[in-house]
Amino acid sequence: MKSGLAYQDGRFIEHGSANLLWTHALHYATSVFEGVRVYGGAPFLLREHIQRLYHSCELVGLDFHMPVTECIDLCREIIVRSQLDDAYLRPVVYNAGPDLGVHAPANDTRLGLLIWEWPAVFGDNASRRGLALSSDVPWRRPSPQSFPVQAKASAGYLLGSINRRAAEKAGFDDALVLTHDGMVAEATGANIFIVRDGRVATPPATSFLDGLTRRTVIDLLDGIAPLDVVPLTLADLNQADEIFLTGTAYEVMPVSRLDSRTLPCGPLTAGLRDRYLQLTRSASTVQEAIA
Repeated sequence: MKSGLAYQDGRFIEHGSANLLWTHALHYATSVFEGVRVYGGAPFLLREHIQRLYHSCELVGLDFHMPVTECIDLCREIIVRSQLDDAYLRPVVYNAGPDLGVHAPANDTRLGLLIWEWPAVFGDNASRRGLALSSDVPWRRPSPQSFPVQAKASAGYLLGSINRRAAEKAGFDDALVLTHDGMVAEATGANIFIVRDGRVATPPATSFLDGLTRRTVIDLLDGIAPLDVVPLTLADLNQADEIFLTGTAYEVMPVSRLDSRTLPCGPLTAGLRDRYLQLTRSASTVQEAIA
């Protein structure tokens, strides 16, 4: 490595010692990740999350060779070592360095794991009071021809971060993000559903990530209400009886306000929320996660 200098964490150091700054993923977002909820010390849908992690690697071209079973075992080990009952596990696969060329095939691809105690993402009462959602945000989801939308890739979350910041600055909890052609896509970190006249609708996952919680909730809807997977407009949301969001962090989260319009946490949303909470915390789910 050629000589040079670095500034990191408040001091000047030899640039070869600046490990963080040499991380390729920091410069070019060459990383993918997952978020796994831990309930009662057991991870929910761990295998499915890790399988999607590997699929994301394939979609963005990260050459990651660790066996899936080893990755799952490491996730379980860090959960046990943490001694946390209710937690959030973040596996990250990233291009490490030290080559900072745009394409750096000789770099190592590494796995990192983080786990921390998980409070309610929007506060303890959010799942009952609901979230305020703003559609007046600056950026839309890119065309599915411009980005691998089914990869849970770090690069895709910059747009959500910017939009969330704009929504919070305007006094909202989260942002409604539209597709590149003006249809309803998602919130900044969750999928969206509406209820109207006893039917549930959600947009097709063609320009955003098809969430595992989204799939779980679709399964839970069986026998409760008919589901339509159809393109939705902002006008459809403004005519909805109920709106709710789904995600690993959000679980099943009602929307209590869309722009200036208030909505109830209606019976269908409340019922789904309770069924989801029962599923994730049931003894059978815990035993399946441990097995």
